[in-house]
Amino acid sequence: MHSIKQRRPDVYKASQRRKLSAMAPRLDTLPHSILEECAFRVALSSEWGSLGDLPNLLLTSRRLYATLTYPLCVSLYARLFCALFPVNHFIAPSPSITDVVLAQELVDRLRIIRRVRRCQLDDNYIRIDLWRLYFMLLESDGAIAERLQEIGLPRFLVAFYRSQLYRSATQNHDLPLANDISAIAVWLSWYTMSEEPLHTESVETREEVLTRIRPFTMNCPQMNSSLRTLSAISDAGVTLSGHHAQDLCDVTHFSQRLTLSCPNLSSAAILLTFARKDALVVHTPQHLNIGVSYQGRGPTIQDCYQFQAQSKATSSPSLAFRTQTLSIHGFSGQTVCPDDLRRLFSHRLRNTLYEGSLYALGRMSGSWSGKLLVSPVIPRSSGATAAGLPDFLCQRPFQCNLREYIRYHANLEQSQSQDVWRINDDDIVSWCQDMQRFDVLHRTGSLELHERASGRIERYELVPPAPVGGIDTFQSSQPADVLIAGETDLEHDRAWGAFVFFGRVRLRDGWVILKRQPKRIDDPAQPEFGTWLFEGYVRAGSIFVGRWRPDPTLHPSGGCEGIFRLNKIAQDRLRIQGGIRAVL
Repeated sequence: MHSIKQRRPDVYKASQRRKLSAMAPRLDTLPHSILEECAFRVALSSEWGSLGDLPNLLLTSRRLYATLTYPLCVSLYARLFCALFPVNHFIAPSPSITDVVLAQELVDRLRIIRRVRRCQLDDNYIRIDLWRLYFMLLESDGAIAERLQEIGLPRFLVAFYRSQLYRSATQNHDLPLANDISAIAVWLSWYTMSEEPLHTESVETREEVLTRIRPFTMNCPQMNSSLRTLSAISDAGVTLSGHHAQDLCDVTHFSQRLTLSCPNLSSAAILLTFARKDALVVHTPQHLNIGVSYQGRGPTIQDCYQFQAQSKATSSPSLAFRTQTLSIHGFSGQTVCPDDLRRLFSHRLRNTLYEGSLYALGRMSGSWSGKLLVSPVIPRSSGATAAGLPDFLCQRPFQCNLREYIRYHANLEQSQSQDVWRINDDDIVSWCQDMQRFDVLHRTGSLELHERASGRIERYELVPPAPVGGIDTFQSSQPADVLIAGETDLEHDRAWGAFVFFGRVRLRDGWVILKRQPKRIDDPAQPEFGTWLFEGYVRAGSIFVGRWRPDPTLHPSGGCEGIFRLNKIAQDRLRIQGGIRAVL
């Protein structure tokens, strides 16, 4: 049996008002502190994101209204803010948090929640609303992600993609809006996603969202320079046109004006694409062998089942906040904060001693498992618009065991000046060509680069594993360079191909480039395995995401390309403790 509150909400509210009116003469005689406590408990007795019956209570008596209404009793509303919205990190660099500020913030947030519940997309508020919702997630370490799901934020964001993302497409050459509003919306979609709403969502809605965000994932010719700038995979690099890949945004938070770096749009779109595709049923080819593959090569049906199980994320995106542990330098808050919160201030760290602190040593060390998606070849002459780009062709397993090697420099300024390589084609080609001058040799606990022409040797020390359950303290001084080496495991070698990896970390923003090539380059049994480059970032602490393409020094005209996502499944593994068996 449903209660009268559920069956007849109008009758229930009327009865509550009568009860409160009858209590009004008695309430008038109570001390202010008790009245405030009563109002506090009444407000929290209803659903999250509203003040419940508090407005009705205040209307029962002139004294109650005069003493407890906003803004006459800011202490009450400041307490309600702290009860409804957990704040683990202050985003403002020097917050002046008073009861007045908290009370005003509560009022603003309740208005936003009301608009989200009503699915009200107001042009005057949409940017403010999305930024404040993003702040609410970051400052609470994702604690309110489920609350935002309950008030209908996923439905609100789907409505945004339908009505706002391509609103100016006619004037913008059929391109979606590539600005901070789109970036925040996509990040919110990913952070507030869970399996249950995805499975109940219609296939048409799921495909519509994937189609609308696809231009931000593919590096296609249909994107003009402005879209390439904001959907670039780089956080701190420079595009081919010479503009910074991250625009600066002026926002208001806790009544303070802040200038923040726009969150990366491409990474969010790739994460959301993989998360939504994980909900789709992947049909396993039935022509494969059930058990041992033919002559010990190629995947079996069991390999496909294992790939589908391991390639999906092991936890919901909202839990990803808890795995992000970067130290704060010069900002208010606790001793650790989410990576994404830290990156909002990345523009302030440039050319400072803390510029390299966006990357934590040991972040790439460990075992990774995931998949990559292959993009279709879309020539500019095809006539395809950004809103009508075809879907990815197929997916393939992607696995690797990686270790980091570091080299320190006595002069920190010189160390930072060497880390100026950017993320455009010219610099990637330069890096690939530069590495061809060296022979890479693995020693016990180290890695050496031997320059063939001069005989010069650069030695890199193996980064030790981080302590279990703790933060890596190996970062006692700023490293000059971080290299990555690794390989696929034996199971992947048998079923999907044997590869080795070599790459580098750009310390200024944590951008990672990995070069993958076959272990047996001249093996005629694996002619389809080429040399590919993987470029991206570690997001949410343990998800390596980005784009891949052929080595530009070997395939200057391009070729197949796509996106990838790797989930860290183990911090370290014994099989890679002593270095990599294969020689690059």
